[in-house]
Amino acid sequence: MKKIIILFLILSSINVQSQKVINLDKNNGIYFVPCKINGVPMRFIFDTGATNVSISITEAKFLIKQGLLTKNDLKETVKYQIANGEIKEGTRINLREIEIYGLKIYNVIATIVYEQDAPLLLGISALKKLGKIEIKNEKLYIFNNEFKSLDKLNLDIEISETIDNINAIFVKYNYETKEVIQKQQVNKIIEKNGKLFLIGVRIEETNSFGQNWKKFEIPVDLINNIAFNEKIYNYWMEIKMKKNVKHILLYTDEINKYYTESLDFIFNKSIKSEKDNLENLFEYLIKLCNKKTLEIESKNGEKVISTDGKYYTKYFGSQDAIGSTKAVFTSDNILVSISRNIPKFRVYEKLYYPNGNIKSEYYINSINNLFGPYKYYYENGLIKVIGELNDSNIKIGNWKWYKENGELDKEIEYRVTVIKHENGNTKEYGGEFYDNKSEKWLRSGEWTFYNDNLQKIKTKYYKFGVETEKKE
Repeated sequence: MKKIIILFLILSSINVQSQKVINLDKNNGIYFVPCKINGVPMRFIFDTGATNVSISITEAKFLIKQGLLTKNDLKETVKYQIANGEIKEGTRINLREIEIYGLKIYNVIATIVYEQDAPLLLGISALKKLGKIEIKNEKLYIFNNEFKSLDKLNLDIEISETIDNINAIFVKYNYETKEVIQKQQVNKIIEKNGKLFLIGVRIEETNSFGQNWKKFEIPVDLINNIAFNEKIYNYWMEIKMKKNVKHILLYTDEINKYYTESLDFIFNKSIKSEKDNLENLFEYLIKLCNKKTLEIESKNGEKVISTDGKYYTKYFGSQDAIGSTKAVFTSDNILVSISRNIPKFRVYEKLYYPNGNIKSEYYINSINNLFGPYKYYYENGLIKVIGELNDSNIKIGNWKWYKENGELDKEIEYRVTVIKHENGNTKEYGGEFYDNKSEKWLRSGEWTFYNDNLQKIKTKYYKFGVETEKKE
C-alpha cells in the first residue's frame, strides 16, 4: 500500500544558493501542503506515491464558477484506480498555476475526482517540476535554479549555460537502435523584431537513408507547455504552442520550410530519471528569456490596451515625433504590426504573420494612401509580390509575382496615365498595365474623372481594361 504523507509547511524556510529548505510540521504522522490553485487557496495532501494531482468535483465547480478553470483546461475523461483497487472515472485537466509557499508551478496535469468530499492530493511528481526533491529529518529540500535572483544575473551567460545543460541531457539520452539514431541540439537564442527564438536542429540517422536533419525556430514567449509522453520503446518530449497555432518553423533551407504547432524530441527510456530535470531546465530557460524580453521592451515603451482587450499598442518615443515607433500586439503577445513615423507626415509600416514572419511592408502618405516600394510575403518568409506605388496608390513600373517556392511566376509593367481637357486641366486619371497578349496598355484599378474646372465627377474601376463594379 502506497505511503501517503500529508504536508503542512510552517512559515520558515532557508535559501542556500539554488537549494530551498522548508521545515515541515508533522502532525499524527501526516503533513499538509497549503497551496494556491490558479490563485485560490486550498489544502492538499502530499502523496509521495501519486503520479498526479487530483481535486474533488467541489473545488472544480468553484474554479469553473470563478472563471479560473475554462473549457480549454478540460482535456479528457480518464479512469484511475483507488487504494482498494476500485476503478473510478474522472476528468483530466490542466491547472495553469500551483503556488506552494511562494513557489509556482505552471501547466500541471491534474484529475477531477467525481466525489464531493474526495481529498485533494498533491503527487510528488508535481513538486519535481520545481527541481530535485528530497525529504530528510522533517525538512523538504528543493534544488532548482528557481531561487536565483534574475535581477542579479548576466542573462546572456545564464541562458548560454542553461542551453549547455539541456544539450548535455540531449546527448546523454539520444535514442539509438541498430537501424536509427535520433539526435537533437539547442544552438542559441536569437532576437527578431523584439521577440526571442530558440534555434536548434534535429538529426535522424538511418542505415537506409543516411542523415536527415531539420533546423527548428521556436518563439519562446508563445510556448504553451512542455510534456513527456511515454511510448513503447522511448520517451517523446513535446513542446506545444499557445492555442495550437503553427508558430514553430522547421526547415532545411530557404525553400524547404513549414510551420507546425508542436515539436517532438525523442529519447531513450533511461531518461525517465531525468525528464523532470529537463523540463525544469526548459522552464528556467523560458523564464530567462521572458526576463530578457522585458528588458528589450522596457527601453522606451508606453503600453496602451485596446477597449476590447484583444490588442495592445506600445509606443516608443513621442507619438507624433519623426522616428517614433508604434508596435501592436495581440493579448497573447503576438506581434501584429510595427509602424514608424517618417518626414512629411508619412509612415513606414510592417504587418506580421502569427509565426513572426513579415506579411507585408509599405509606406503610407499624409492622406492615408499607400505609396513607394511595396512588398508582400508568403507565410514561409519568401516574397510573393514586389512593386512600387505612386502617391495616389497606383501601381507604377515593373511588378513581380512569385510562387511559394521562390520561383518567378509573372511580371507586369504598370504606368500612370493622365488625359487632359483642352484647357490643360486633368480630365481622367488612373493606372494602366501593358498586356503582352494584345500588345496594348489596358486600364486597371481606380480611375477618377474631372470636369474642366478640376471638380471630381465620378470614379470608375477597371479590370483587364474592362469597367467593373469592384476594385481590382
